[in-house]
Amino acid sequence: MKKLIAMLLATMMMVSMGACAKSQEPVSAPAEEETNEPAADNADSEEEAASDETKTYAIDIFMKSNSGDFWAAVESGAKDAGEKLNAAVSVYACDNETNYEQQIQQIESSISRGVDAIAIACLDSEALAPVVEEAAGKGIKVISFNGILNSDAILTHIATDNYAAGEMAGEALAAAMDGKGEYVVLGAAEGVKNNRDRSEGCIAYITENYPDMELISSQYMDNDMSVATSMLNDWITANPDLGGIFTNNETGTIAAATVLEERSKIGEIRHIGFDATVQTVAQITNGITNSIVSQQPYVMGYLSVENCIALLNGEAVEEAIDTGVLLVTGENKDSEEVNAIINPRA
Repeated sequence: MKKLIAMLLATMMMVSMGACAKSQEPVSAPAEEETNEPAADNADSEEEAASDETKTYAIDIFMKSNSGDFWAAVESGAKDAGEKLNAAVSVYACDNETNYEQQIQQIESSISRGVDAIAIACLDSEALAPVVEEAAGKGIKVISFNGILNSDAILTHIATDNYAAGEMAGEALAAAMDGKGEYVVLGAAEGVKNNRDRSEGCIAYITENYPDMELISSQYMDNDMSVATSMLNDWITANPDLGGIFTNNETGTIAAATVLEERSKIGEIRHIGFDATVQTVAQITNGITNSIVSQQPYVMGYLSVENCIALLNGEAVEEAIDTGVLLVTGENKDSEEVNAIINPRA
């Protein structure tokens, strides 16, 4: 495990495109038996964490959802960090990635229980600010990861440089389309800045460098698989010359593969996806998806807990920590670096 994480981080440093935030290497967690334990969503996990007197700090992690391999890897990283660093870590997730009211209620519960620190992958950059500031006012250390939250209460932000990741996707799509033709961009959540950054980075890179490529449409599907497939089908039907698609999260990437296969458009329409998982990397193997821009979800979860503990110990932390990106292709999909992303506890 340590070897894979070390190699992964080294690769990320080489391929990250223009990341403006500083990076920080995590403490590698030891490999453990893989479990299928779901994200906590009831009082059982709260009681378990509260009753464990051997833990020094209580830290709550708020993911956007517990759907998909990406969030499973985030959860694994956070829990491994808790075990290694002796913290009581509870992980929470919402029913879907648009239900920010549920996330607010979850954080209010953490405030009531008086946890020591919280790390939030916010569902809305603005709507979560008041409850986060309430938590900070109670002396709770607050950090964000994955999604930017617009509040001065945030002490550090741990994430991919999503605009740079979008630029990487734009470059990959242009290469797959030979620098010409019509393309569309399907985003997940317009209310989340990091998601908008991916779409905007892709479009800006292509606009600046490939004048023979034409953007037909850029829309968001609220991370809903059925909405994503409907939008993709509509685009393909209305634009018979469509040559390329960029989908900026795991849900959209799976939806695109489904539609391209059903419409017999594999190879005719080029596809660049986002978030490397076992399923999405298999799409490359099957020739449906050309390449995938990948984050490091396990490292993101691990660093979130590690930095919460550093803050609670009175240590200085970086204002922003870039976890890097990697372009997964047919050439490197079976490499140790990619395996460390899609099988982080192997």
